[in-house]
Amino acid sequence: MIKPSHREKKRYVKFVILPENARIKEIDVEKAILKECHNFLGDYGMAKAGVQFLREKFNKEKKEGIIRVNNKYVDELKVSLGLIKKINNQEITIHIPKVSGIIKKLRVK
Repeated sequence: MIKPSHREKKRYVKFVILPENARIKEIDVEKAILKECHNFLGDYGMAKAGVQFLREKFNKEKKEGIIRVNNKYVDELKVSLGLIKKINNQEITIHIPKVSGIIKKLRVK
C-alpha cells in the first residue's frame, strides 16, 4: 500500500472548445489533445505527466471536458492545448476556465 504522501498528486483541467457550433466528435478531440501533448512533451514527459482524457466527463453539446494530469505538469498541458489550432480541418480555440484538485469543483453552478 502506498502512503498518501507518496502518491502522485493530480489536477483536473476543465477545457472548452470554441466556437461551440463546431461539429467535432469526442474521439477526434481526444486524439488531437493526446497527439499534441505527445508532440510537446515526448514519451518520457507523457509518462511523467500522466495525461488522461476523461471521456465520461465530456459534454458534447457544450463542447467541454476534463483532463487529468500530474500537478507539476499543469502548465505544460495548458501550453500543449494552446498549440491545437485545428481539429478535422475546423479552426478552433481551446479555452481553460478552471483547474482544480477535485472534479466536483469544476461543475458549473
